[in-house]
Amino acid sequence: MILKPVAREFLGWEGPLLERVAGWLARDWDGGGVWDLSATMVVVPTRQSGRRLREYLAGYAAEGERGGVVVPPMVLTPDGVISKLAPGEGERGRVAGELESLLAWVRVLRRCEPGDFPLLFPVPPEEATFRWALATAREFRQLGKLLGEAGLLVGDARRVLGESYEEAGRWEDLARLEGRYFKELERHGLVDREVALKRGIGEPVVPEGIERIVLAEVADPLPVLVRMLDGVGVPVSVLVYAPEDEREQFDEWGRPEAGSWGHEDVRLPIGDEEMEVCGRPASQAARVVELVGSLESPEESLALGVLDSQLLPFLERGLADAGVSSYDPEGVSLGAQGFAHLMRSLLDFMRSEKFGDFLDLLRCPDFMGWVERRDEVGEFRVERALGGFDDFMARHLPDDFESGVGRMQAWRGEDLTAEEKAGIRAGERVRAAHTRFKIIRQMPRHKIIKSTQCPLH
Repeated sequence: MILKPVAREFLGWEGPLLERVAGWLARDWDGGGVWDLSATMVVVPTRQSGRRLREYLAGYAAEGERGGVVVPPMVLTPDGVISKLAPGEGERGRVAGELESLLAWVRVLRRCEPGDFPLLFPVPPEEATFRWALATAREFRQLGKLLGEAGLLVGDARRVLGESYEEAGRWEDLARLEGRYFKELERHGLVDREVALKRGIGEPVVPEGIERIVLAEVADPLPVLVRMLDGVGVPVSVLVYAPEDEREQFDEWGRPEAGSWGHEDVRLPIGDEEMEVCGRPASQAARVVELVGSLESPEESLALGVLDSQLLPFLERGLADAGVSSYDPEGVSLGAQGFAHLMRSLLDFMRSEKFGDFLDLLRCPDFMGWVERRDEVGEFRVERALGGFDDFMARHLPDDFESGVGRMQAWRGEDLTAEEKAGIRAGERVRAAHTRFKIIRQMPRHKIIKSTQCPLH
């Protein structure tokens, strides 16, 4: 049982969220000296918001007449809190890491007979290869994590769905297989993470020294976190970024009540004069960039909420042209990064040794930068290097790199530019390095250590 009910605290809309959270945390601090928040655990939506909060608290403590210093609270994301409150070790062993869980599933899948689980594997693999087992293990782990967000295991879901559920048999097969997975972990002194989370619902372990937990505008906490916090032995405060008179629009955990927000008289602190209508994404982005330009340090003080992802390219380009750096917390997939493109181009050339793939590699800015640094050509001009190769490619259509370089040297003779010569040398180094790697792969391990340095340096 908790010491007192979960308390909702409404911060209002009269200032930025960081300012309101800091003010609420400082209610019992008189200013000056040490502001000790070490006994407080603050739950924030993201890691970025956690960093912002810690920075803001330090500035808030030292600002103006307060002139103090802060001993920061323990700041965690919802996932971090769930892991903290779940028992880390117990009689059944240590909580398994993700790799350990995957390997346990792989072992179970490779040892099982898929025909024993006909509803789960209606078309069993011809052979339980490692590749098949790993791909299947990843799917099962993803399912386990999804159920774990609600504090459930596969066996629990099977009971919740009941016998009348049309795919009850598949869940029964999966529950039996999950049991083998748990036993495999136990053999190695490990416990599944979702099992530990479920145990944490009934027996949450509050870190030593923590005397209260604060949810700072976590608008949609996971069900497993709610169930854990409902049983901790310290007071829990839920900070809601809304005025007190909107109390009925939120449940006890600060989650918006979907039905209540459907009426038309929701009052937001935005006047008609602060709203602008722009017809197209480009015009919206242009107006945003214009407004951003009026701010002194937008990178430090401005957050942009974008509801339509189609607007992002226009915004990013417009802000970059205006000299304003921006950050998208959703990030960009690795496949869209220049490094990934360089690796793909390098691999394609090493595999094929085609002249066309060599030109694709040369067009990678990072590779061309390496060529320039490696050969230290005086006034290196990228367009002069690429122009000569493109012209040769269009005229002669060479196939492989080696014969293409020979024909290009014969065709251009003494007219080869320093940049073109540097590019050719770079291609030859890549081929030499690839040859070296192939030799090393075929060598016994004890001879690899004695191998000479790779020529690609």
